[in-house]
Order: sequence, then C-alpha cells, then structure tokens
Amino acid sequence: MTKVQPKHSAIYNGNVTHRRFEQQAHNFNYPLYMMAVDLDELEQGQLNRFSLFGTQWFKAIRFKQQDYLNLKRAADNSNRQNLTTNSSLRERITTKLKELGAKDSTPDKVTLLVQCRCFGIYFSPANFIFCYDKTGQCTQLLVEVSNTPWNKRHYYLVDMTQAETQPSEKTFHVSPFMDLDMSYHWQVKAPSHEKEKLSVHIENRRTSSTKNSTKNSTKAFDATLKLDRRPLTNKQLFKVWIRQPMMTFAVVKGIYVQAFHLFRKKIKFVPYQVKQTDSTAK
Repeated sequence: MTKVQPKHSAIYNGNVTHRRFEQQAHNFNYPLYMMAVDLDELEQGQLNRFSLFGTQWFKAIRFKQQDYLNLKRAADNSNRQNLTTNSSLRERITTKLKELGAKDSTPDKVTLLVQCRCFGIYFSPANFIFCYDKTGQCTQLLVEVSNTPWNKRHYYLVDMTQAETQPSEKTFHVSPFMDLDMSYHWQVKAPSHEKEKLSVHIENRRTSSTKNSTKNSTKAFDATLKLDRRPLTNKQLFKVWIRQPMMTFAVVKGIYVQAFHLFRKKIKFVPYQVKQTDSTAK
C-alpha cells in the first residue's frame, strides 16, 4: 500500500529574536526549527513514514502527544479534572478552547507549531496551536507557554479574525527579570501549505492610561519568530537535524545563557509572581 505524503504538516526553519528595552537594552537572535503537525494527519498515521521523525519512541525527532496541553502542569486549576490520562490531544485542545471561551471549540482543522523531543528530551518555551474554519481561515490561536525552571504552563487565546488582535493581559510569570504589569500584543501570520512564510511577533507593553491601548503604552520587550516553510521529507528533515541535532538542549542552554547576561547587566530580579484574577479570568 502506498504511503500518503503529508500535505499540511511541515518543517519551519528560521530564527527567533528577543529585544529588551527597559533598564538596559539587551537582544539576541538564535536559529531554530519547529515542526508543524496537522492533527488530522497525525491521527491518520501519516507522520510515521520518516526515518528521523515520527511518534515512535526511537525517532531522533519525536512528537509525543502527551507533551502538549499537559494540564497536570497548568499554573492554574484548569479543567484537568475533566480529562483522564487517556484523553486524546484533540480532546485536550477542545477542553482548553472551551475553558478560555473560544467562539468555536471544535475547529475544522488544527495545526500545532511545536518543539518536539530530541533523543527523548523535551522542553518548549511556547507552542502555537492554530485553529482553522471550513474555509481554511485561521480563526483563533491557542498559545501554550512554559516557564523554566518552574516547569509550569499557561494558555492564552488569540482571536485571529480581527484586523487588530486584542491584547492579552500578562498573567503568567515567565522570566525572573520581568514582572506581570504589562500586556501582550500579537501580530501573527498563520502557517499554510500555500504560503512559505510564518511569523509570530509579540510585544510586551506597559499601559500608562487607557486600558488595551497601544497609543499610551511603553514597549518593554518584544519577541519575533520568523520561519520559512519546508516540505516534510526525509531530505529536509536531515538538513535541519544535521545543523541542530539537539534542538531542545540548544533552547534550554540559550535561556540560561541569556539569564546570565541579564544578571551580569544588573537587571532587577523579580521573584515569582502570581496575578490575582477573578473567577472568570483565564
């Protein structure tokens, strides 16, 4: 039987840039690759035809469903009690979308842009779950954020149907050198098998007066992810893997190296914070 070539799953290769503007300027740029996994193709077993990549334990680049939306590690008391350890990834995505008040908790198509396990080791600062309607439009983005060394997770929902996305209040402590008194402003170009470019630009802004307004805010930090689409083939997998065989290690190493540079620059240390929200906030 002929194996089906994945159409929507792909490799995204490029770089990530961080820029800090408060206290002292600090910036860095790292190369990286991420895997775009189409949920339908995953469930149909189309991702297990590659020598380096797949869901089996022996793959050098492994997509393990339990690594994503692991609500046992959620920073809040989210609907983890409604899910068993055997819940599928699709069920966990649906549950989280409902919890965050998504307009459509059962999207027609889902693509996960994620870091995968490298030789069995997993860590990802951020995973992006793009949800599409029947017309192929990306209508919402679910962002899974992890922090280190606390190893907790938090989720933000971004409405992609508006010309200008609404800011998200920062409610999750990520860096020990940045507090929670700010909001995230999103500029996103969703992945598509018809387009080569993908980008996620996030600005951390402190609002001085009008809530949710960029006109009266000060940018404290921004992060930009710029990636180019590559077809999911053994040849392209080998190209990205040979350049960065231990992507997970490179990500973790980068976090601690940059933390050392901020410490050396005497950037103010911020102890772990928990923002108090009402019962409806997520």
